Amino acid sequence: MEPDASLQGDLEFGPDAVLGINEFRKRWFDHYLNGEQNGADELPRVQLFVMGPNHWRDFDTWPPPGMKDTRLFLGEESLSFDAPNEESSSTSYDYDPSDPVPYYVGGRPGFDGLGPIDMTPGEDRMNVFTSEPLKKPITVIGSMSLKLYASSSAKDTDWFVTLTDVYPDGSSIRIRDGELRARHRDGLDREVFIEPGQSYLFDIDLSATALEFAADHRVRIAITSSQFPPRERNMNTGGVNNEETSGIVAHNTILHERDHPSDIVLPVMEQ
Repeated sequence: MEPDASLQGDLEFGPDAVLGINEFRKRWFDHYLNGEQNGADELPRVQLFVMGPNHWRDFDTWPPPGMKDTRLFLGEESLSFDAPNEESSSTSYDYDPSDPVPYYVGGRPGFDGLGPIDMTPGEDRMNVFTSEPLKKPITVIGSMSLKLYASSSAKDTDWFVTLTDVYPDGSSIRIRDGELRARHRDGLDREVFIEPGQSYLFDIDLSATALEFAADHRVRIAITSSQFPPRERNMNTGGVNNEETSGIVAHNTILHERDHPSDIVLPVMEQ
């Protein structure tokens, strides 16, 4: 996508979204490399574009001040600000590497799938957890993560997570993705396989965003074990995936109960 285009994915952000990134870079380099006194050293330390209201905001620190980590807990196809009370509650599904979930990347020729696209055409094969319509807007700025309690019948499997903003018309606009291979839950520099049937806490990084979820919109999390073809399939065997031609079916279970409260952590700006 063009960095200075106001149309990104399926959303039009308006002319104010266009920063003029090349001019911005040139000004910075001219000051710090060529010694030009062009005011680049007086710019705010943080400039970010808040989607929704579609305006730029300036801050002196990252993350911005006044952010509070807010948890939304997974339930039976739901997201809630209230922690679960059920002693036993889970969502199970089978992931077959011979029939991976296709990652919907939009319908325009050449579109690479990045940015805010409507995910509804692909959500029928995902495990979807959706909040009630928000009573008031919430502004999320900063890094996000999903604390996922889950188990698998295999010694290794993948977790793919997509955060979306659900509009009143039903469109589910992608905000961020996150992914984690079970064997790398303790770091990419090591492989620690899981014990089949045992539950683990997987900390899945969803990177950062700046977005206002408007009133009457809903927050949604979609979880799968494949995003094909952008991501290679996990064969679930614990072997070297790109050397294997066949795999096994993994029966995966997402826990959302009192002792295993899977949740997404959002940095919400205090009002």
